[in-house]
Amino acid sequence: MPGCPSPGGLLAHPECNPGVLELADVIRSTSGMLQYVREAPDREFIIGTEKGIIHRLQQENPGKVFYSPSQRLICRPMKRITMGDVLRALQENRHQITVPEEIRLRALTAVRRMLAVPRD
Repeated sequence: MPGCPSPGGLLAHPECNPGVLELADVIRSTSGMLQYVREAPDREFIIGTEKGIIHRLQQENPGKVFYSPSQRLICRPMKRITMGDVLRALQENRHQITVPEEIRLRALTAVRRMLAVPRD
């Protein structure tokens, strides 16, 4: 891709839309991205996921450069949830969520893609 600042390529989450996945060089979970970048000889990467991961990537990989394709890659609902919230919800079996079958099946596809990604 002419002018692409990233010899390491575009890393994307399996949950990304199909158009992004078609452009991605590497499709990994968050932990898979961290491992891939750590082991890759490349020095520059485009990170196609929640931009908060870039700080961690920089901390763990000094000397490597990371680009976010957008400043809008923020999952606001995830930022409000704490581990304590998750623990209480699981212990108390709270917050049952019901979704239409079509959405459930699409979400199940995303989960299966995540589980199918090699964990090297």
